[in-house]
Amino acid sequence: MAIGDHVSSNFGHEGWDPPEDYSEFRGDGGGGGGGGGSRGPYRFKLPVPEKNPIERNKPARKRVMIIGAPFYLWEHGTYKVPNVPKGIFNAICLRQNKISDSCALCDGKFWPSYAAYFTVIDLGFVRYDPAGGATLFPEPWVDKEGKQRESQFQRRLMVAKKGGKDKPGKLAYFEDQRNRRGGDLTGCVFDTVRMGLKEPTIGETWEFVERVGSAVPATIADMQAYLIDLGATPADVEKDYFFQRFTIRDMESSLLFTSEELAQWTGVSGAGAAGHPADGRSVRSTRTEGAGFEDGGQFRDDPDYRGGPGNGENW
Repeated sequence: MAIGDHVSSNFGHEGWDPPEDYSEFRGDGGGGGGGGGSRGPYRFKLPVPEKNPIERNKPARKRVMIIGAPFYLWEHGTYKVPNVPKGIFNAICLRQNKISDSCALCDGKFWPSYAAYFTVIDLGFVRYDPAGGATLFPEPWVDKEGKQRESQFQRRLMVAKKGGKDKPGKLAYFEDQRNRRGGDLTGCVFDTVRMGLKEPTIGETWEFVERVGSAVPATIADMQAYLIDLGATPADVEKDYFFQRFTIRDMESSLLFTSEELAQWTGVSGAGAAGHPADGRSVRSTRTEGAGFEDGGQFRDDPDYRGGPGNGENW
């Protein structure tokens, strides 16, 4: 049984409008950790200036294209959880997503964040010239054999958190942009910059660059042509699955844990056996530990990888 078969309809809700009761959380709304890591689809993120591979010690800038409506859920960051296994940086909240009455992370006051999960194409690092032009650069990384590699035009999962009343997250920015741009951001291109460690990993300052094509939403043909014009390989962007959006199905096999497992991490017993998700299985990732920005964070765009990206119906 999959989690989507037995939880509330808001779990993994897709579309440009978040579910009506998405602000019901009864915790402090502070949110958890760093977003991203080695489990589930690779997440879009920028390095801190000290690790900027294009201009060391200068703010990292990237350009992305949104390719469809997001899905929404509550998620814990686990970087402060004491006994979390190596390589796990996030976990789906069992209680706030109404999967279970029990969530040991919530009971341990490791509060979840509510966020929208966008599928984007990472167009690469961007550098501006004095005349106002921009040049895109691929992301360099080193593989397990020590060879230098580059990746560009990769599909990523981008997490935009809701944040709190006094300090809204980046989700508020994208909701505003959607309202200003015809109700749909498909095919919209943005630049983002991260100035330092305490800014969001997806960047604090965002700037709208352009919309691909003239249709709202942009067509796949227009997005393909745009990427090819930037230097993407036609054979890659013309694959059937390249513009399919990630959905909750792409995360449940790697970020959904039983309440018993979460209790082992925190030492908080929670509500007991009734709190296990789905069929009570213990979910484990097949991804290599340690994958992430340091090794390029390259998502394996393979239609058979973890069942392939989902294709939601609600736009």
